Amino acid sequence: MKKIFVFLAVCGAVFTAAAQNLLLNPEFAGTSTNLGPWNKNSAVYNNEVTRLPGAGPDGKTAIKIDLASCESFKQGPFTMVPGEKYKFGAYVRTKNLKCSSRYFAVLIYNNGWTKSVQTSKIPANTKGKWVKLERIAAMPPSAKNTYTFCIYGAGATGEFEMCDPYVIPLTEKGKKGSKSMPRWETLSKRVTLHYPLVSKVCAKTGEMWFSVASPVDADFTKYICKVSYAPAKGQKATITKSAAFDKFGCAKLKLGKLPMGKGFIQADMVEKSSNKVIYGSSYTITAVGAPLKAPGAKRLNNFVVKLVEKPLKKGKYTFIAEEDNWYRIAFSSAIPELFAYIDDNKTPVVEYRKGEDSDTMRYLPKGKHVVTVAGKGTPGKKDIITIHKVGATALHSFYPNVEYKSHRPLKADIEFCRKYMWHNINTIMIQNAGHLPWQKALYPEFNRRGFFYLGTQGFTRSPRNLWVDGPGMAASVRKCGHLKHTLGRSIDESWPNGAEESLLALGEMGWLLQDLDKPVWLWHGVNWYNFFNRPLIHRPHIAGISNMSKGKAKILMETYATVSPDMKKLEEQLANYPRHIKEVTSFIPDSQNRFMFIIGSYFLPGGYFIDCFPQSDPKYFFDRYFQTLATDPVCVDLAGIGGYSMTSGDEETFRYLTALMRHYAVEGNTTLFSEKFGYKLNPGHMKDGDFVEGLKHWKSVPAPDGSIKARTIPTLGTGAYAQGRRTKDLYGCGDTCAEFIAGSKGANQLSQVITGLTPGKLYSFFYVTAHPDDIVKPMRIDHKFVFNAVLSDVEIIPEKGYEYRNITKWGKNTKTRQIVYRKVIFRAKKDKATVTFTDEGAPAGQKRVLNFVGVRPYFTGK
Repeated sequence: MKKIFVFLAVCGAVFTAAAQNLLLNPEFAGTSTNLGPWNKNSAVYNNEVTRLPGAGPDGKTAIKIDLASCESFKQGPFTMVPGEKYKFGAYVRTKNLKCSSRYFAVLIYNNGWTKSVQTSKIPANTKGKWVKLERIAAMPPSAKNTYTFCIYGAGATGEFEMCDPYVIPLTEKGKKGSKSMPRWETLSKRVTLHYPLVSKVCAKTGEMWFSVASPVDADFTKYICKVSYAPAKGQKATITKSAAFDKFGCAKLKLGKLPMGKGFIQADMVEKSSNKVIYGSSYTITAVGAPLKAPGAKRLNNFVVKLVEKPLKKGKYTFIAEEDNWYRIAFSSAIPELFAYIDDNKTPVVEYRKGEDSDTMRYLPKGKHVVTVAGKGTPGKKDIITIHKVGATALHSFYPNVEYKSHRPLKADIEFCRKYMWHNINTIMIQNAGHLPWQKALYPEFNRRGFFYLGTQGFTRSPRNLWVDGPGMAASVRKCGHLKHTLGRSIDESWPNGAEESLLALGEMGWLLQDLDKPVWLWHGVNWYNFFNRPLIHRPHIAGISNMSKGKAKILMETYATVSPDMKKLEEQLANYPRHIKEVTSFIPDSQNRFMFIIGSYFLPGGYFIDCFPQSDPKYFFDRYFQTLATDPVCVDLAGIGGYSMTSGDEETFRYLTALMRHYAVEGNTTLFSEKFGYKLNPGHMKDGDFVEGLKHWKSVPAPDGSIKARTIPTLGTGAYAQGRRTKDLYGCGDTCAEFIAGSKGANQLSQVITGLTPGKLYSFFYVTAHPDDIVKPMRIDHKFVFNAVLSDVEIIPEKGYEYRNITKWGKNTKTRQIVYRKVIFRAKKDKATVTFTDEGAPAGQKRVLNFVGVRPYFTGK
């Protein structure tokens, strides 16, 4: 593809093609806090974007963007035709501008940002002149043919201004198949009650915050919010008050003292000059008294509050649940024939199970509760009983291997789950919930243990696209099988930076499901660059979603984290997760408990692979992720934590992830779980397992007529159809490797000494191989090969190791390459060991590439 760039200083007329421009509002009409379709980070309203009327070329309006706070400025998604050529660009003016991002340019990215096209980098200093950056390029493939125009300046400093951006189709096919993004301003005609929840309005003050997303024009201050209260719908209003909308579309007012219980309000957007009602919304609210206070409560971390800690004796223990939430009741020892009961329930909630702790987690309503300890068992003198408020601990998706037939290495039968999982979690999300016999067979045990189990399903496979149809989504949820067979439903998949019409439609769906008795949750995918940074859209979206199911809905932060290569990158990534909550609470106070963070466990190469660096231990990374959520002050009272995509891991992943959840969200710890085992981000047992420096750190002994050489194969590492490493920390990560070509006169051998081992301790050794020709062009065959790693001075534990092949079956048009991952568990005999890779016995000419070689401590739970 030929690249054409234009880099011009402007002295005279400015290029304008408004009739063909796919971008809406390229002239930046409006206000600095409301530029219509432009997506900016105005979460805290600190002048990230400033309009500059008349400052651009030919007197056009420009904008100044504080990229240090904003990071990105974009518009989309709009529709384009893959493969067709477009001209895109903008005028920029800069001063002392610095940014290390390779995406720092005028760019267009596809759906999911897997591919992008961009101009040359934005210059550091244009010396007071306006400069045009332009490119003509064919668009890469994109799901649903949608794309986003973006200025991405993460970490930028200095001054940046922009004027007259454009995206113009150059071919007839492109012109016919392209269209601008929808005008979302016409999609939301709701005066949203976004604080507090409608079920938690303060009876003493009647304080409520309202917002609008769709102004008639760009100036919200021309309108007021008029609110009327009546005891019930259809009755005469007894209280009416008004408050002006501020420039951000928000109005705050206090109705005054309200009767306890249910009431009805009407909120209208009214034009000041004409007193005309533009549009309005009604709500049934519940006025409540002061929050309950638990005497003697002590916060242990963001999830856990200690309520009772006393010597364990037979008798009654009383505690106050300040809110509807999960509560843990635990005996310090597992004592046969000793039970605990809650309130008037005749079925014990704590009972002895061999090999398990004597504890339980139960979801209880706010108010006073009584725990009764009884039975024939006798507590020891040092035994204690503890009662804590805890966080939700969730797993998705749960498939025991006894029923789930798969080539994946997770071997988690029911007994394994009972041993390692049941006491650590309280929430299970299941695909196709209630439709499979093993699921129905387990529900009685789930009920006895107090689990919350719910089904998961999105709208992707619906007969029509429901994602922009609020009433349609609500109707679909009401009739779904999940609500018949389980205790609730989660909806997959949405994104904070998704299309405005979808986010607003989901908010409307939430209000239509406000009366549901069973909880409905929404998954939101989050990663490096998508945040809740559009209050105009995210206020009504979050308010509608979190008022579902009588205020018991949750937003699940589906975290697409990737293991970092070093501590600096780790800290940078971890800072992003509390940022989501900080942004939301800047416009919806005290909303932390509406959110749960669920991290993906994609630890198998060949698909979506987050374990990107062989020198890094994901156990330490996951530990820091959960510790951040448990200790960062911004995250106080988060609803919970969890893990998803469990079938993309193995038994070690399973055991470790649930142990982390217990450590932070059940036991209330703040110290790193890793400290117990000496885990580090970079264990340092091997060097350069990706052959970035060629064979420098390896001893190479090629066969007389064979060969071993360092090689770079583009897409081997980060290619979606190869290893699939999902990292933004290192471009081309995993593309370097060692290539073996077998000879007929002996074996190729490549070795390295493994250092820093502790005798008697278990470790995992792992590596990835593939056929180099398969990476360059898919061969669509199952590769039979002879290639092994020989470990010396160690004891192999064969039953814990495995070989995983992705892929094993191919269709006619499959692009996926076969990636082979081997994991060997060994017990160290000395502080050093040696690994030797060899193709001894391979047929002459056999080709294999090797990388992702490493050694990490192995988690046993002890």
